[in-house]
Amino acid sequence: MQFKPVHRESTREKVHAAIREAILDGQLRLGQRLTEISLAKQFGVSRAVIREALQQLAHDGLVEQNAYRGSQVVSLSLEQAEEILGTRLILEAEAIRLAIRSMTPASHRYLEDLAERMHDSDPTLASELDLAFHEKIWDLSGNTTLRKILLQITAPLFAILSIMRHGRRGAEAEKRAAFQRSSHAAIIRYLEAGDTERAIDAMRTHISENWTQIRKHM
Repeated sequence: MQFKPVHRESTREKVHAAIREAILDGQLRLGQRLTEISLAKQFGVSRAVIREALQQLAHDGLVEQNAYRGSQVVSLSLEQAEEILGTRLILEAEAIRLAIRSMTPASHRYLEDLAERMHDSDPTLASELDLAFHEKIWDLSGNTTLRKILLQITAPLFAILSIMRHGRRGAEAEKRAAFQRSSHAAIIRYLEAGDTERAIDAMRTHISENWTQIRKHM
């Protein structure tokens, strides 16, 4: 993976965004090392800018940093991924319970728009919209701590899912897209109806099925 130099006025945010996109669309492999010297040369910025961007990516859950090994794209073992899944199911249920009180016609339309765009987009944009869909529900919960934790722990799973989307073709891709469309629609429908338990069940089904697909590729 080779990055294009960025202009002098570019900041940590632009470098952060470029590396994040490369991870989410699979241009950078899970577990791939990220060296400050190489990245600084490619982007045409200082190592300090790269260091700050990598720290932000580590905060996002997309990069792991170790005093001995340096920085690398996150890589999860099966056991780690299952721990994240179990924690996510609990936290997503709480997010639904809180968000359902804040649902408005505007937020309902916003979720519908994300879902519609998601299923008509290329894999990279679809992954970004999928994450935005969940982030909207976390925002509606009104619990900033809950949102922060969910974003941090789920970022590696969304990265893996994005890479999988790039690798899918033909009938498998169509089957997966059909499930995603129906599961997102169910979540939206029950949120709008104020049916907390069914909305939680729909979210659990959505997450669990995604995990079944991810597990096959780990």
